[in-house]
Amino acid sequence: MNYSSNYQDQMMAKPRPSPKHLGGRDKLKTAWEFKTSVFRDYKADTDPIRRQCFEQDWKSCKLEGLIKNGDDKAQLKTLLYKNYKGFRETYKHYSGVNPIAGLPAISVIDYSDMFFTNCPGMVDNKSLGTADTDLEFISTNAGSKGKRNPVNNLCRHNIMEVWCRIAKTKYFKSGEATSYTEAM
Repeated sequence: MNYSSNYQDQMMAKPRPSPKHLGGRDKLKTAWEFKTSVFRDYKADTDPIRRQCFEQDWKSCKLEGLIKNGDDKAQLKTLLYKNYKGFRETYKHYSGVNPIAGLPAISVIDYSDMFFTNCPGMVDNKSLGTADTDLEFISTNAGSKGKRNPVNNLCRHNIMEVWCRIAKTKYFKSGEATSYTEAM
């Protein structure tokens, strides 16, 4: 059909009918409230909860044994706590992508996605290669056993450790850092 002055008259479409009323139920019977919703038991992050999670993760990871110098250990712990919210949010995202047997954990595939897709430039194949990241995944996961720690997957307490190991590998190898704190 060609456009002409009577084009609108020739259109076949009709406007939508107005919405139907559903037996007088125009409004919600009860307004949504957090305290009556399925989220009512959710506990928002607070500083004490975050500190408690951090301390539990610090005790569960192997960083204490990796770092011999007490000052380096204290500085790294302070630095990691300062950035703990980011570590935890990263873990929550990646562990929720593909839960393992219903448990939140980061699989090797999601771990690779975390570094190669979302951290471009991190793996430069000079100071840090694919084999290095795989080795750090395996090293971090070694010895992590438990009912809530699926085999060959990273749990929440592993996320800080794997980042520290990767930072050490990348920046110690290139000579840019001599301590974990400098590498981070």
